[in-house]
Amino acid sequence: MFVLSSSDIRFEEEKLFSTGQTPLALMSVVGAMSSLRFVEDFKDARRIIAVCGKGNNAGDALSLLYNLKLKGYDCSIYQPWGAATEECRVQRELCRSLGIEETSDLKGADVIIEGLLGIGFYGKLRDEMLRLIRELNSLNKPIVSMDVPAGLNSDTGEPQPEAIKATYTYSIGFLKRGYLFRRSYEYTGKVVIIDIGFPIPENGIKLFTSSDSKELIRKKDDFVHKIEKGSLLVWAGSKQYPGALRLCLEGALNMGLGMSFSIVEDEFSLLPAETIPIVEEDFVNGKVGNSISKKWKAVLIGPGLTKKREEFIKSYVSQSNLPMILDADALFPEILDLIKDKEAIITPHEGEFERIYKNDADRIERFETFLELYPNITLVLKGANTLIGKGFQKYLIPIADSDLAVAGSGDVLSGMIGALLATGYDT
Repeated sequence: MFVLSSSDIRFEEEKLFSTGQTPLALMSVVGAMSSLRFVEDFKDARRIIAVCGKGNNAGDALSLLYNLKLKGYDCSIYQPWGAATEECRVQRELCRSLGIEETSDLKGADVIIEGLLGIGFYGKLRDEMLRLIRELNSLNKPIVSMDVPAGLNSDTGEPQPEAIKATYTYSIGFLKRGYLFRRSYEYTGKVVIIDIGFPIPENGIKLFTSSDSKELIRKKDDFVHKIEKGSLLVWAGSKQYPGALRLCLEGALNMGLGMSFSIVEDEFSLLPAETIPIVEEDFVNGKVGNSISKKWKAVLIGPGLTKKREEFIKSYVSQSNLPMILDADALFPEILDLIKDKEAIITPHEGEFERIYKNDADRIERFETFLELYPNITLVLKGANTLIGKGFQKYLIPIADSDLAVAGSGDVLSGMIGALLATGYDT
């Protein structure tokens, strides 16, 4: 599955229609596939009312209603402005052929299917549409919005100025770009992607799921030697933030890393040994020596170092040809030019990304323009709905979990990624 903008979705639709597929046939598939999901979501509902506008979004809602009638639900239509498109008119006649009648008693519904406006909506809502949206929201009934809640901009996630507050949004074919923004969550409810068989799109961000990760992780070799499991240099932590080194190392070692090396400051090295896992240490007073550089396969730099190490980081990064992961205090504006031609991964959160790459665009556009400007750097933009990309490859991890919003989770992640680099995974 992919995340697309409204313009990219229209492009994909036109490509599909150019092969002989028709909007009406596609609408029928939408209704059939959506009905399968609806039955899962509302096992005990009986009376369903489709509240419809005039266009093809209304046609999708009516197609769903038609399929629910076939499954034995008590179905009605509320369509105050009639049908404007041929596809919508056909779907309405199909509903009538099954005896589905008009109603204005919205309070009697167990579930409301909303098909008022589609992804083509921009600008301010008309007064009569705004009144209807407010009425629907005031009913406190479960609402299923087809593709996009009416009044919500599907690209920005912004209400215009209000929008339907859906219980579920059945996002047809693709996840809409605007659903990645926190401001949309109040309106979309649970977003469900309805797969209707679109080919893989030319543009867009791919959803990365657990099944994808299983395909990437190599099979464990029980007879492997520790040297074959990789060695990682970790340059992290300080007297002020001693826990950063421990968390990085634990993340790396728990990913199956064979060996780790750490660089620490003199005053940090005097801390009790039990504050960090047992590893081989090189205390180099903030400088990276060359004598041990052949011992490791990748390097992790940044967590907990504090800003006073910037010059040392610049010096090392400019000379090193090792695969590297940079996080936290290794992320400052000058670093991008130093690593743009290297095998490097950066893992900023929103604030760190803003620090190294200033851009007035929204989160997704900043992510995409960064990849265009720095095609050799792998970017892991952390946060709810983490974005990962390199060049033309773009991925979204569709997870927002408050359990990860704790100090040190990013250090653990850096260690885990560092271990993968050290064991031979590429960026």
